[in-house]
Amino acid sequence: DNMLAAIALRRGENVFIANVLMCRPPGNRNPEPDEVAKCSPHLLRQIELIRPRLIVAMGRFAAQTLLDTDATISSLRGRVHSYAGVPLIVTYHPAYLLRNLTDKAKSWADLRFAVKTMAGLEKSLKKNWKSLSNGISSSASRFSMPSLSPCFSASGRRRRMSCGAVSSTMP
Repeated sequence: DNMLAAIALRRGENVFIANVLMCRPPGNRNPEPDEVAKCSPHLLRQIELIRPRLIVAMGRFAAQTLLDTDATISSLRGRVHSYAGVPLIVTYHPAYLLRNLTDKAKSWADLRFAVKTMAGLEKSLKKNWKSLSNGISSSASRFSMPSLSPCFSASGRRRRMSCGAVSSTMP
């Protein structure tokens, strides 16, 4: 939560956190492949309904599930991936960071990368909107560009959320 606050984000306001599993496995163990398979449709439906503009996959199971890979977190970090056409950035799970403080700086870099990616998406949207509006007749000039807030817009009823954080199990 502190890292989110440092980039002007708050759970429930402008960040939606979804989980690969809908419940915590016994003994807080890693989820089994069949558990991930059974819960994945729920996660994928949540993402479909929320329509995030950017996804931050937090942890190995989130990244591997969404990217359909068995690659390590370290090999997936630092670049933009795609899930169903939505940009996706991979970082460490918050519980992992509590046990491995040295990787907290890497996760912070991933969040800063997410902010830069979101800013790039906003710039691209503005450019595409300008090109589109130049081709529209003057009678249609009453339309305005849809807005993206500076980073990760609010998750109100009629607004699209800009980022979804996906982790492996419920906090």
